[in-house]
Amino acid sequence: MNYPKPLSKKTLERRYREAGIDEVKSQFLHKLFLAAANLYGVISLRDLWKVCREVKEQYGVDDIRRKDLIAFSSLVRREEVPYYVFELDEIYLQEKRADLDREIVAQGLIGSGFGKWNRYYRLVDEQADKSYCLPEDLLAFAEPVPLPEETRLLEFLSGLEVTATHSETPFGRSVECEHVGKKLGQFSFRNWMEQLDYRYHEKKAEENPARNGSKLAELEAWTGGSEAEKIVRHYCESCKLGFITPMSSIEDVISELYEVGVRLTKEQLESLVGLLIQLNNRSHLWCNRGWKPEALTVDSLKQYEERFR
Repeated sequence: MNYPKPLSKKTLERRYREAGIDEVKSQFLHKLFLAAANLYGVISLRDLWKVCREVKEQYGVDDIRRKDLIAFSSLVRREEVPYYVFELDEIYLQEKRADLDREIVAQGLIGSGFGKWNRYYRLVDEQADKSYCLPEDLLAFAEPVPLPEETRLLEFLSGLEVTATHSETPFGRSVECEHVGKKLGQFSFRNWMEQLDYRYHEKKAEENPARNGSKLAELEAWTGGSEAEKIVRHYCESCKLGFITPMSSIEDVISELYEVGVRLTKEQLESLVGLLIQLNNRSHLWCNRGWKPEALTVDSLKQYEERFR
């Protein structure tokens, strides 16, 4: 089942008027849906209505009704926005659609081709039975800014220098370090597995006879920017999804640094681990339905620090 195509601006304006959604309501609902996608990753319309009831007075839109939310969810499906609003039978083929069962899903969760829903299904499992976080200013998540911890991690990684001439992949294959003498903020890099993926979808592998443009675009976005930016992006994504433990996410960062040719001193390793732990613990994570890990357990930071002593 294909997702509906966007409508023209003129048609959308007419339909919003017909639905009784004026400019004030429209602005609030656009921010609400985008903030929910950014904070939770996935949320049903039924649960979003519960969230909306908690915050609508705060933002001066007391007259928002459930029927407005339902009408808006139907219309915003036909706009170009960085999230999806799926009908239930578009996700689970055997289910019957119902207005309040629609799901707001962050765009980055849905891939292309075979397995496009895997990340969505896994995240829904991770979120099961957890309550939704309600921050003081929910709508601020419609335009999130990097955390200070993320900025500090990026600055630290950008200053690390490649010193090794040869390295090994996680599978023991010897590789030449192409960026000796450069800092991680000065070049882009695809590790061995990313290169394999790229060659496969670029039709440079015998077992894959067709070039996969959509998958290549995903890989470009996934591996783009400087190596420091890529590492931060991958780590933040790993934390948000929660598919692997925080320890494994940290180990993946260290493994990537080793493959690119960075050899950390003891002091650098301690600083890096501390920065990674702080960023994870102070981030609003999709797998926790927006909760920060430090808000869920006060002992987590101590446990991570003891693990890396």
